Amino acid sequence: MVVSDSGSDKVDNPAGWSGNAALSSVVFLRWLPNCGSGITSQVFNNTGAGNWVGNGAAALFEFSGVDATSADLNEVLTPASGTSWSATTVANMTANNELILVGWREVFLSATKDSFTATTSGIVQDFAWNQATKLIGHASFEHKLDSGANSGSALTVTETMTDGTGSSRACTIITFKLASAATCRRVPANLPFMN
Repeated sequence: MVVSDSGSDKVDNPAGWSGNAALSSVVFLRWLPNCGSGITSQVFNNTGAGNWVGNGAAALFEFSGVDATSADLNEVLTPASGTSWSATTVANMTANNELILVGWREVFLSATKDSFTATTSGIVQDFAWNQATKLIGHASFEHKLDSGANSGSALTVTETMTDGTGSSRACTIITFKLASAATCRRVPANLPFMN
């Protein structure tokens, strides 16, 4: 997952990788099907007009059992004001152990202290950049292995922040249908926000 605070930034798809289209979103999800285990780094290039300096954060995850040919994406831009906002999957959950990935980001005009909290049951916050730190950019990377309780319906996930609405917000949520029960391993290859 890669997030940016600049709409001029775009993230490429390296050879073999797939991802959400470079639309107006600034939360980019990329995945490498059948990657094998042990990948600890990957270079992603900015193909837009931005340069990522002071703008970007990234996190790398490894899952097994994911059927990457069946994914659904929903991008949410500049949602309603307030300290709580939500994103909903496009497709209904259909089976146990489906994998949901969520990337949130919020940017302020000046350095502001903010904290992200995943407030939906079963959502795990894997990383939170600039958590409770007075900086311009903040982000959270999260996942959920669906228990099946939401099968047959869309899943709405909600994030709560301690501060008010920043100048720009974005979220991307993606659902993978699984070939088998998924497992997750966090890969220690992370680039924090730099302000």
